[in-house]
Amino acid sequence: MKTNLIIFALFLSGLLYAQRPNMGGFVGKNASLHNGQISGKLVDAKSGEELAFANVRLFRKNDILMEGTITDEKGAFQFTKLGLADYYFLVNYIGYEETRVDISLNKNKTFVYLKKVKVEPGAVSLDEVSINEDRPVYESKMEKIVYNAENDLNEGLDDATDVLRKTPLLSVDLEGNVNLRGSSNIKFLVNGKESTFFSGSAADALQMIPAEQVKSVEVITSPTAKYDGEGGAGIINIITQQKQISGFKSTINGSVGTRVNKQSLDLNYGKGKFGISVRGRVRYGWPLSGEQTYHRF
Repeated sequence: MKTNLIIFALFLSGLLYAQRPNMGGFVGKNASLHNGQISGKLVDAKSGEELAFANVRLFRKNDILMEGTITDEKGAFQFTKLGLADYYFLVNYIGYEETRVDISLNKNKTFVYLKKVKVEPGAVSLDEVSINEDRPVYESKMEKIVYNAENDLNEGLDDATDVLRKTPLLSVDLEGNVNLRGSSNIKFLVNGKESTFFSGSAADALQMIPAEQVKSVEVITSPTAKYDGEGGAGIINIITQQKQISGFKSTINGSVGTRVNKQSLDLNYGKGKFGISVRGRVRYGWPLSGEQTYHRF
C-alpha cells in the first residue's frame, strides 16, 4: 500500500510539471525582437554646448532609412521600438560637419545610450567668404514641427507614405498606417484644409499623392483654436507643390481553388479636395464530397 502511494505521488507531480505553462522562452524571444532603443545627446566638440534642433537620421547597415528626428532643447534624441540589428545614424546641423555613429543592437545589448556625441564645427576660411543660403530640412515652431521635404534628398521615394516615414514624431508601418507618438487618432489636412482624400482609408489616400508633390509636412502637436477637436494625438498638414492634386490607386486580387474562392477590387480616385473610393469583396465555396467515419472507444 505504501509503495502504491509513492508511485501515485511521483506520477501526479510529473503530470503537474508537464502542464505548467512556459512563462519565458517564446514570449521573451518575441518581445525582444523590437524592444531596442538608441538615445543620446549632441554637443559641440569644442565648447561642449548642447546642440538643440539638430537633424538626426537613423539607417540600417544596408543604407535603408528607418526614421528621422530632431534633438530637443537640451540636444537629446531617442529612437525606440527598434529591431535587433546593425544601425548607424547621421547628424546634420548648420555650421557643423556631418557626423556618423555606428551602433549594433543584439540580445545582449538592446539599449544604447550615448552620453555625449561630439559634433565638429565646420571649417571656416578667412581668405574667402562665400554666403550660401541653407534651407532647413527640419524646423521647430511653437505649435508644430515642419519637415521641408523639398529641401531634402528624396530621390527614390514613391508617394506621401514614404515622405511621412522621414517626418519626426511619426511612425508608419508596412501597411501604411500612420501613428503620432504611438496613437493613430490623427487628423489629416491638405494645404491647411480638410480633404475628402482622407474620407476613407488614410493609408490609401497617402499612396495616391506622389512624393514629388509633397512640399512639406507639418506635425501639429498642440492645435490652436482655429482647429476643431478632431485628432486627439495631433494634426498632420501636408503642403503640396500645387494647390490642386490628383491621384489614382487600384488593386485587384483574385484566387481560384477547389475549396475556397476569393475575389476583391479596390479603386481610389482623388482630385483637388474631392475623392472617391470603391471596394468589392466576393467569397464563395461549395461542400466537399466524401465520407467520414467515426469510432468511439
